[in-house]
Amino acid sequence: MIKPLPYKKIVQDLWDGELSIAYFLVKEVGYWVLDYRYNYYLDHEIDAKLLLDMGKIDIVNYNKAMKESRGGVIKLTKETVCQYLQSEECLILPTKTMAEIFLYDINNKSIVDLYKSFNKELNNELYSLVQILNSRLPRYYIDFDKKLYRHLDFNYSPESYTGSDWDSKQGDFGDKIPDKDAFWFYKNINLWKILNLHST
Repeated sequence: MIKPLPYKKIVQDLWDGELSIAYFLVKEVGYWVLDYRYNYYLDHEIDAKLLLDMGKIDIVNYNKAMKESRGGVIKLTKETVCQYLQSEECLILPTKTMAEIFLYDINNKSIVDLYKSFNKELNNELYSLVQILNSRLPRYYIDFDKKLYRHLDFNYSPESYTGSDWDSKQGDFGDKIPDKDAFWFYKNINLWKILNLHST
């Protein structure tokens, strides 16, 4: 028997920043991934060497990290990403489930009220709704086919861990995700655009 997903814990972990959502494109197939943000750093060796050089870890912990990091996948590439996706390190979910997580415990009327407040100042309740829904949007877009890396994780610089052959930078990527995988639509309302407007 398949255990039900702990939606309450997932949304809390997203709110707390324990988890982040990423969209992976591998051989033209899209995957929604839930994992710790540091697992979206493509090259863990760069980070580990930096910690080693700074004296924050010793050689024993460095070697352990190289062996155990991300299920043994030190560098995420087109050739190794499937090994990572099959590991216990991450959670792969279909778009339908992502939509359920996105709107978990959200009052439908409040979404309509948010839509009606387009280009208007928000009251406290709607402002809180924006913050909650924003925490459930993807923070990373990683196209392994074209070596394209985008992120909206403003407190980090994961583009520093991709390599010079990647097009990597901070920036919006909502238009890069196919409509069939866009879980932030509510009755044809594109909440990504509305949330971004009220987040600026």
